[in-house]
Order: sequence, then C-alpha cells, then structure tokens
Amino acid sequence: MLIEQGKWVDNMVLEMLAILMWQKNGQQMIANRCVVLDSFLLYELTNRAVSFRNCINKVGFKWGDRLYDMANGIHIHREPSLRWFKDVDVVYAPMNWKGDHWVGLAIHLRARHIVVYDAFIDHTRESVAWSKMQPVCEMMPYLVRAMCADVLPEKYSVEPFAYERNVLVAQNPSTGDCGPYAMKFLELLAFGSPMSDLVNIQEADMAIYRQVYATEIYEHGKREGGNRRLL
Repeated sequence: MLIEQGKWVDNMVLEMLAILMWQKNGQQMIANRCVVLDSFLLYELTNRAVSFRNCINKVGFKWGDRLYDMANGIHIHREPSLRWFKDVDVVYAPMNWKGDHWVGLAIHLRARHIVVYDAFIDHTRESVAWSKMQPVCEMMPYLVRAMCADVLPEKYSVEPFAYERNVLVAQNPSTGDCGPYAMKFLELLAFGSPMSDLVNIQEADMAIYRQVYATEIYEHGKREGGNRRLL
C-alpha cells in the first residue's frame, strides 16, 4: 500500500516509518533533543479526552502504562531511552483527524506550544481542527507534570498549550498521500532541515519518497522478519 502514490496508509505503516526514522537519524534526534513517535501518542490522548474532561482531580488523573512508557522513552527499537524534558524538548507525532486524514504535530514541551503540519489544510475547517486539538492542548501540561515531575521547573503551569497550524508547508490536493506527507514533514523537522524543505515538496517528490520508504521497510522486514503487507 505504501509504494502506490495516492494510496491511503494506516497507523501500522506510520509506526514502521517512525521506527525507521529513529534507526536512520536517531543520533541526530538525540543531538536535537527531539523524537519522532507513531500515532499511538495522540490515539491514547484522544481516547482519554472525555474521562479527563470529567475528572475533578486532573493532577491525579490516571494516564496508563502506555503513555508512561512513551514519556519515559521506553520504546521497541529505540535505544537509548529518552525521557521527555530531561532528554527531549520536542515530540513529533502524527495524528488522525476524522478517520480519513493524517497531520503531523510538533509538541514543544518547554515552549508549551503545538504546531500542526497539514498537507491538505482545506480538507479541515479551522473549527473542526480546533475541536481535535483543544483536548490535546488541555491534557499535555497535566501529562508532562505527571510524567516529568522530577525534572520540571518548579512552576510548570497547567495552563493549556498554545496551538497553531503552519500554513506554509507544501500542499497535497490529491487524497491518500497525507500520511507520508505528515511523516516526511516530521522527519525533516527532526533532522533540523530548513522550513524551505517542507515548503518545496512536490507531488512528484512524494512518489519517490514513498518508493524509498517502501524499500526501507522491505529491507527492515527482511532483517527483522517483519510484515511485508505494509508495502
């Protein structure tokens, strides 16, 4: 599915791409104090949004083991473990909107700011985008407080994170490529590439990126005995 331009990709593909990005650029991410995760971070937060909103004691909210592992850098195929705030200032992760569209998020832990990188901005009205992002902005400071208490500044506020949509990145009017675009944005950001690299991606470039990603997943699958269905 990945090698075909315009073909929708699911969270399993994005998970593999996140692992491959770490294998290729892990040392650069360590130097840049960032990490690229898969879609499970935002999936876990979204699933807890209602219970969090209804929770009276939000400081004592139960986040669960998976979010604990993510915040403490406990990941398969990612060594050494990088802890948020101690080792990581920016968390990059894809997020699914409305079940049919992927965007990339840059979550700036110290700056308390989330930037959305969307290759098809016209697909989602701002009111809908905000409805997706508002719970994340409200939950993130409490999640950071719960997971990073021993390394946080004394007065780390629980006020919601700020949010913006970057309107400069390359746009993909064709459907189906939003997942690879989102992951490419995050890869370039994690590697410290200039914003012009995110702006100047062409649809013909994405066809090449998809082929390269598919080849890398295939090679990884041969080494690790993985699932080639992702191709």
